[in-house]
Amino acid sequence: MARFASPIAAEAAREALEALIEAASAEVAELFERRGGEADAAEVAAIYTRHGLGDAIGWELDHPIASRGADLAWTLAPGADAGDAEEFVRQLGALNVAVQEIAGEDEDWRAAPHPMVLPVPGEEVDVFDGDDDDPVPTDAIRNRTLH
Repeated sequence: MARFASPIAAEAAREALEALIEAASAEVAELFERRGGEADAAEVAAIYTRHGLGDAIGWELDHPIASRGADLAWTLAPGADAGDAEEFVRQLGALNVAVQEIAGEDEDWRAAPHPMVLPVPGEEVDVFDGDDDDPVPTDAIRNRTLH
């Protein structure tokens, strides 16, 4: 959230942000197209930096930037740096900037155990009780998919 001196300044900042991010995103898309769908992260970060957005990757507009009166609300996409965004909005003339980071739901998967350590129902295997020198019979290995 950012507050500007007037509604006109907030609207001008919104338009400038949208135009800048769209231009950078188009350049990134062109880079991927030229490279057959692959690009180096440093090259992508350099594009964003050249447009003044900082070197973080993730400046796409997942949600529209909204302005209402003298206030501007910008929801950052995952990967965008909140500090860079705050500095950029200040450079556009924001008088006050408040950054709110919402954590939780998107990162819950990090707390879950890795599927390789989860036991398979009905099978008791001690993964640490094995001799690396003994060959594993391939006919005893069952194919399974963990979800």
